[in-house]
Amino acid sequence: MSAAEPTPGLTPEPGPDAGVDDIRTDIEQTREQLGATLEALSDKVNVVARTRDKAREVAPTLAIASSALGVTLIAIVWWRRRARPG
Repeated sequence: MSAAEPTPGLTPEPGPDAGVDDIRTDIEQTREQLGATLEALSDKVNVVARTRDKAREVAPTLAIASSALGVTLIAIVWWRRRARPG
């Protein structure tokens, strides 16, 4: 892609005949796009927040699995003690 080709999803820059309003509109669009890009980059770079979010996703599943394992172990111990001839 050359410098003359517009980037997909972006409006082309105002030409030499553009008025003040066109230039102001272009500046505002550029600011919004830059802000969105910076926010996306910030989210990707923030490893601590991403790790925390992932832990929150996994925590309920881990709690259920831990509970199931605990119940299974208690059942096995109870069953083995009950099965012993005493």
